[in-house]
Amino acid sequence: MKDHYFKHISSLHPIRYNNTIFMTLRIIRNVGGIEGLHLATNCFTEEVERRIFTSIDESGYQSGKRTCGGQPTGLIRWPYDWPEDYNKLVNLVRDCGLLPDYVPPDYCLRLMYPPKAGFQFHHDSKYRWGEVIVGVNLGQEGEIMFTPDRPEDAFDQAAYTSEFASKSAGVGKSMRIKLPRRSIYIMSGPSRYVYKHGIKGIVVVDLLSDDEVDQKKESGCNENRPPDVIVIDD
Repeated sequence: MKDHYFKHISSLHPIRYNNTIFMTLRIIRNVGGIEGLHLATNCFTEEVERRIFTSIDESGYQSGKRTCGGQPTGLIRWPYDWPEDYNKLVNLVRDCGLLPDYVPPDYCLRLMYPPKAGFQFHHDSKYRWGEVIVGVNLGQEGEIMFTPDRPEDAFDQAAYTSEFASKSAGVGKSMRIKLPRRSIYIMSGPSRYVYKHGIKGIVVVDLLSDDEVDQKKESGCNENRPPDVIVIDD
């Protein structure tokens, strides 16, 4: 599957704007050839990520799901009690073009994955979660896997590899999707209903430490950045 660039490849390099260095926000459509699975990378700064982690008031949540590890790590929070950064993330999903008609969701489910915890393959209920799922990956890189619900929807037997997706050769193999740190993904259409998804067991690294990026020089996609987005079809 050939990548289709809507901007020149040089847009992938950092740019300077008002004496601030920005990393280009990238949108990858139909990641791994899975229709309706879209991913945005370089979405926001490490500072924003840190605020989301450290400003969480556990009393504002209600118990939600559990991971395969059994720990009660799923917590629900309602819009009237969201931190301001949650509202900014909602605006980002819409304004960057990842989901232009996105409206504020009814609630947020926060999942924290302890070491080795994962999530088994499943479909999310459209009655509870609606037609589109929006996820934000924080702390470290993760991996979400997709597998067909029916044999006739199986992925091609050939091995597949792209920047953010991979699948081993053979029948019944799952597509593995890399979720970079500080990325946002959406699942809609076939990615919601034709395929089940699950989370690969987490191998924890040093969370919220990013030695490769100078926090003072990096900035995300926000109201102060220039309109610079690259869109790719996977």
